[in-house]
Amino acid sequence: MALSSSSSISERQWIVDLENHGIDGSFRLKHLLTTCSDPIETIKEFQERNSINLPTLKSALKLLDLHNVRRTEFHEMVIADMTERLLSKLRVVGASGTKESSIKLEQQLEKSFKLYRVPKIRPVVLETLKQLPKVPDRYLKVIVADKEFYDSCAVSVRQQIWLKNDRLYLDAICPIIDSYIAAKTKIMMSVDQTPTNFFTCETTKARRQWSQIQGLISMVGDRESLYERLIDVIRERFIKTADVNYCSLRMELIMAAHDANLDSIIKIDLCHDFAWCLDACVRDKHLDAQQTTKLKNILESAKKLPPEVVGDMAMIAADAHVVHFLSSMSVKVLRDTALNCSGHLPRELISLHLLLRLLTLGSSAHHVLSTKDASMAQTVDALVFTKFLSAMMALIIEDVIRSELNRAPDEIVDDNPLSDYLTEPSDAVLNFLKTDVSC
Repeated sequence: MALSSSSSISERQWIVDLENHGIDGSFRLKHLLTTCSDPIETIKEFQERNSINLPTLKSALKLLDLHNVRRTEFHEMVIADMTERLLSKLRVVGASGTKESSIKLEQQLEKSFKLYRVPKIRPVVLETLKQLPKVPDRYLKVIVADKEFYDSCAVSVRQQIWLKNDRLYLDAICPIIDSYIAAKTKIMMSVDQTPTNFFTCETTKARRQWSQIQGLISMVGDRESLYERLIDVIRERFIKTADVNYCSLRMELIMAAHDANLDSIIKIDLCHDFAWCLDACVRDKHLDAQQTTKLKNILESAKKLPPEVVGDMAMIAADAHVVHFLSSMSVKVLRDTALNCSGHLPRELISLHLLLRLLTLGSSAHHVLSTKDASMAQTVDALVFTKFLSAMMALIIEDVIRSELNRAPDEIVDDNPLSDYLTEPSDAVLNFLKTDVSC
């Protein structure tokens, strides 16, 4: 009932708009019929005044009459064809991007905007707004006041509104962010019996194709301030909730901007190179010498950056897929060392130092952003190397020995029972894990 009433009010409004601009509508016809002495003659005059007055059209109309094509149907087809032609011309004018084209579009908007409520004219108004590089404020104010019209406008038009109206921008992005976090949480908490898991069900690029990621990127476009505000919202929510899914969102947004070649966005995000390098590592499941050097240089330069930037870098390092990669690589380094019988202690493994620095950075994200203190963001506790990883390596060595014994002849297994190489984790190791000292 309320919807019907709203629709009726809207219809009355656009009819009034038409008649205020000298175009006859149903109200005008009703007035003429209730005040005239000859209704038939009045209707005839009304039709002549509002018909398409082309000399060549009369014979064609008679032909249409023979085919039982009603005038309403004919006029609808004419309007649809003219609208499509006009929209095509507006797109051509907008594509030229010249000063002259902007002037033409502004002139067109001046003529048509007052009739934006009229359903048949609205597409022309919307396309003109879309093609205009900068919409004058007087039009933007009208758009903001009419929610239905606002929702119909192109993203490029709403971006200009969002630059000046933070509330509307938050209303637009927050539901999408909520949807992303809910979807990520659902996948992470899934216990389905499938061959894949949270870390293997999608490629790095596929994750950036999520509708939520693409939607946020399209809403930002190349507007630097909108991107910065979006990152502010993500950062604030992460500080409030400590939900690492916001870290994944932070990572995927900058990489989606990279995929879309949004150079203006990439240039202002100081975390781009860091994210790009880690993304390549996660994608290839490998950390080569060149990437190692680049990451070391980035981490060194980060020591001179403001805590907020370090916090953003820490959020990227805290992305679940990045943490999974770094942790897997750390275990691989320890296992390879055990297999090769190199005799190196964990603290002597150079590659392990970088991996632990990155893990430590990621684990400090919430602390850095909430306290604005980045002094310990990359500091790995010495006990991690001397106690925790040493104990971990001892357990890995036992795993290697058991694996070899499973393939050994029975007489060797008899002399070296598997139970001798099945040590329980020490209390120290368990305490490290419980207190999150390790990473």
